[in-house]
Amino acid sequence: MSQLSLQEMIDKLDELKRHFRVSVANISDLEQLHELEGQVFSKKGSIAALNKQLGSLDQELRPLAGAAINQARAEMKNDFDRALAKTLSETRSKELEVERLDLSEIVADSNFRAGRAHLITRTREELEDIFIGMGFTVEEGPEVETDWYNFEALNMPPYHPARAGQDSFYLKHGDPESMLLRTQTDRKS
Repeated sequence: MSQLSLQEMIDKLDELKRHFRVSVANISDLEQLHELEGQVFSKKGSIAALNKQLGSLDQELRPLAGAAINQARAEMKNDFDRALAKTLSETRSKELEVERLDLSEIVADSNFRAGRAHLITRTREELEDIFIGMGFTVEEGPEVETDWYNFEALNMPPYHPARAGQDSFYLKHGDPESMLLRTQTDRKS
């Protein structure tokens, strides 16, 4: 092997960095970017070839050249990582643009109806309107009630026969078997 000078090694590194930066700047495809990564950073890549040439340097120059190679590798790796992040972002943006739905046509359509109330809801509202027209008021009340307000206050003790088919919807809230779904409608107090 011929003797290699430190300046020649640094010139090769500078040329490699310049070529790498130009290549990274011109690549916008992930596949090409990974191919370039393999050419430079792999075991058989350009940096590995420069590391092998360290043996042809004088003993006292090897640490300096090794440090220069490591610094160049770090700089190129940073450039590669930035280019990779940018390319991934651009690729994702393109994918999202392709997948994007244009809903403006649907909203602009004059025949489009946004929806309507459920049949049961419409029927309940019609009945409420009828009762309000007759002078009644519609009150909202709790749908979960205590055993006392639902049965005992209405004169139905715990073992009353009329209560047998109505007290089967107890909830696990508060004292055991004290809360249940409201089964009676009475005057709201």
